[in-house]
Amino acid sequence: TGITVFSFMLSLKSKFFFFQAEDGIRDAQESRGLGDVYKRQDLQYVPAPWLHLPPPQVLARRQSCLLARLRAFPPIFLRVAWNWFVLCLNYDGISCTRMGDYKEAEEALTEANIFDPLNADTWGYLALMCLHDNGRVIQANQALREMFKAGVEQVELLEEIADELARLGKSEMAETCYRKLIEMFNGGRVRNSLTERGSVHLKLAKILHAEGRLAEATEEYQEAHRFAVSESERDKIKTILETLSSA
Repeated sequence: TGITVFSFMLSLKSKFFFFQAEDGIRDAQESRGLGDVYKRQDLQYVPAPWLHLPPPQVLARRQSCLLARLRAFPPIFLRVAWNWFVLCLNYDGISCTRMGDYKEAEEALTEANIFDPLNADTWGYLALMCLHDNGRVIQANQALREMFKAGVEQVELLEEIADELARLGKSEMAETCYRKLIEMFNGGRVRNSLTERGSVHLKLAKILHAEGRLAEATEEYQEAHRFAVSESERDKIKTILETLSSA
């Protein structure tokens, strides 16, 4: 981290940048970060006497020495340190999301996303944060698409996103997430309990039922009945199925 900061300060030479979130999403070919975005904006040159930087040639010499020492470390150590850094940013963003501090959460998750744009969990928590933060559905949807591209593995996270979308009345997006979960269950890509699988089928069935897609809803209710654990839950689903069959 110290070397990164040192190199960063060297490249700036008293010029500063900041990332600013804007509406929309950045072009995927140019960058995979969330936002059209979190773009770097140049500020005017400002004096930085508090840095007390030595002359540029001294900084360059020190940087070359540090980089020479850095090359002596095995790559695996550097990769572990990098992963740990991104993980800390992720945990910071997740904690802030849970506490309702969405501004801090977005900053931490965005920074983690910049350092590791192929991390599916980061994209997922960005989507969840956007949904909790006044229902920013457009940004959440775009983060969700990137999550799918990166290879989603966290069942609990995807189900939480789907539940939040259903709560906001975004049935189509919620259905996509629930079907993705079922696809993951069927493909054996994740460990799952009967309770989790039955719950996902039941939630999807309720969405389809509310939209009047009775044939599809019946299929999902039948799957939910098959994976239901308790007798009381089976009885409830059976009653719904009987109602649908008589309609």
